[in-house]
Amino acid sequence: IVIEYCKGNQRGSCKCRCDCGNITYCKSNDLLNRVGRSCGKCRVVNQTHGMSHTPEHRAWCSVRNRCYNTNVKDYKNWGGRGIKVCDRWLESFENFYEDMGDRPSSKHSIGRINNHGNYCKENCRWETKEQQDNNKRTNKLITYLNKTQTITQWSKELGVNISTIQRRLRVQNMTPEEVFKIPIAETTLYLTFDNKK
Repeated sequence: IVIEYCKGNQRGSCKCRCDCGNITYCKSNDLLNRVGRSCGKCRVVNQTHGMSHTPEHRAWCSVRNRCYNTNVKDYKNWGGRGIKVCDRWLESFENFYEDMGDRPSSKHSIGRINNHGNYCKENCRWETKEQQDNNKRTNKLITYLNKTQTITQWSKELGVNISTIQRRLRVQNMTPEEVFKIPIAETTLYLTFDNKK
């Protein structure tokens, strides 16, 4: 498992953890071509879980890549922010699968409950795209009636168009109470008169 990219390192370009736990250094090309299968200090036992091409295994590979592979396009949003994968999951796919189980459906992918937390059993779950969209750290949260939700969630719950909520908050600088209490027709007139001024 690659745990660090060591640019310019004479021993190789990747710091890796062998299945036996030893730390070793490998060249990127060797890893890609599957030349190096162990640290050389242990006897490699050819074991397989038989799940290499499953969505669960792809999710596990993706999680490790986004946290430790600096060449991944969006590395800055995970590893670059200090997000890590717990030691138990780094150790093996079997541990990850034991903790997370089967993906519920093709519409689910791995997601973190706390976007600032690491990938581990306590902070991860299988999520739908809607759940992930509502859990983005860039979302604007609105508290109304002692309940905090995203604009999309409020739109769905109260039947107010997303663009209307955004306009009321940004252009008209309304409070959450005004956003959801004032009828749409009134704010349209209010906005029109405001622009004429």
